[in-house]
Amino acid sequence: MTCRACGSFRHLVSKCPDSHERRGGTYCVEEDSSDSCNLTVETLNNLEIERFVLFTSDKEELSRFTSESLNCAALDTCCTSTVAGEKWLKMYLNGLPAHMKSEVRGPFQGKKCFQFGNQGILKSQNKYQLPAYIAGEKVHIDVDIISSDIPMLLSKSEMKKHGMVLYMLQDKAEVRGHMLNLSTTSAGHYLIPLNSELKSSKESCLAIEDVLATNLKNADLKEKTKALEKLHKQFGHRPKQSFVNLLKAALVYTEDMSLIIDNIISGCEGCIKRKRNPDKPAVSMPMARDFNEKVAIDIKIWNGHYILYIIDMWSRLTIGTFIERKKPSEA
Repeated sequence: MTCRACGSFRHLVSKCPDSHERRGGTYCVEEDSSDSCNLTVETLNNLEIERFVLFTSDKEELSRFTSESLNCAALDTCCTSTVAGEKWLKMYLNGLPAHMKSEVRGPFQGKKCFQFGNQGILKSQNKYQLPAYIAGEKVHIDVDIISSDIPMLLSKSEMKKHGMVLYMLQDKAEVRGHMLNLSTTSAGHYLIPLNSELKSSKESCLAIEDVLATNLKNADLKEKTKALEKLHKQFGHRPKQSFVNLLKAALVYTEDMSLIIDNIISGCEGCIKRKRNPDKPAVSMPMARDFNEKVAIDIKIWNGHYILYIIDMWSRLTIGTFIERKKPSEA
């Protein structure tokens, strides 16, 4: 059974915080001049409502969603207006080449409020016009930025603007006459890249020198680092061992690549966000591996006398004796 108001399986409509009765008939609406959301019933019929369906309170799940969508936009036909989180915007701007950074417009004042299923009402912090390449053609996307860890959710109106047609059975999209293969996030959203400058065409082809741009075995440190960093991003920020296995299978792995890959992963913001905390051990490692390698000492007071205990940490052999005082000379 699920809640009839929000669709959650965690509660029923009588306990739903987003039900019409509990919210008193209030909604989040778009204002033209006010800096804050005006949640009044009187203005409901005259103003646009921006509402989204994202029912999750798991911060790790939202962070994974953002990490999987680096330099990409998630297609969401439920969105009536394109929106993105602050973290996704920061990573996207950092990854833009210099000639595209100069085309970024903003920040402008955000005038919209967005209602999410579990995060309540979020005010648009800023509005940007971001340059991007979709299907090899340069476009500019108007996006509102909110204080939430979500990627860019491309709205239905923005998809219509670019003449996008989705083919669910083939996991493809037709954009401006070009067919694109769509990847999928763990949450099930389709992703479309925003930084692909190569135009797809049936007659176009790549020169062999462009495909084999770098010989990793004979390249110097700078070229090797640049090539490995590119491969790291193209293969989805895979762990080090998977990356090394790939290079070994291609017969291009060299010993100095291990340190280069470590530096790339440690400095990659996407990998840092996705890195899980180390497990806490259930038991500790043994402190000794041989007799008399390490001993533990303890003192106990019994009936006014001191008892000195000495325990071997490997065999657990225990010896106890009475001592007059706790001074080292007495022990």
